[in-house]
Amino acid sequence: MAIKPLRLNVYNLAKKYANTKDNPRGTMRVVAPVIKDNSIKREIGLRMIDAMIKRTLASKDKKGENFKEYSQSYINSTKFKIYKGRSKKVNLKLTGEMQASIDVLSTENNIISIYFDNNEDTAKAEGHVKGANYLPVRDFWGLPDEDEQLKIFEMVIKEYHDETLMQKIEFQNEPIAAKIGEQEIEI
Repeated sequence: MAIKPLRLNVYNLAKKYANTKDNPRGTMRVVAPVIKDNSIKREIGLRMIDAMIKRTLASKDKKGENFKEYSQSYINSTKFKIYKGRSKKVNLKLTGEMQASIDVLSTENNIISIYFDNNEDTAKAEGHVKGANYLPVRDFWGLPDEDEQLKIFEMVIKEYHDETLMQKIEFQNEPIAAKIGEQEIEI
């Protein structure tokens, strides 16, 4: 069975976030319009991907456990040398292509879907996740833990609100042209 796209229900994440605040109903009223915006949902998804890659580069699987080390035969292989594998640290980034191909596929309804943008990298990932073709299992394919998800969500929401507030302030600071009789003035 092939690995499946990761799916994150942003509405459920928003509810969990709201429940961490003093006024959950008020917080949901503020957050609800934001989570309907596909560009914001995409940003949340991209940040989830960044967190997954950061975890993988730290040699951790989706449960936070260390990856099994590279075999000595792999370290001595031509492929490892050609791609300048400089470290024995397992980070699944020999060429960087597999990690670079992870993307947000859709943000429809309340679901953010994350997957690979091509079949070759999907197959590579599946080999690592399931341990196919003599590879040990290195299951990196999973969203960050719930605490990390909430931190990412909060960061994106705060940035959105800061940007929206700045736009309102900039709009309010623009001069308004008015005409009194024959004279034009700026307010």
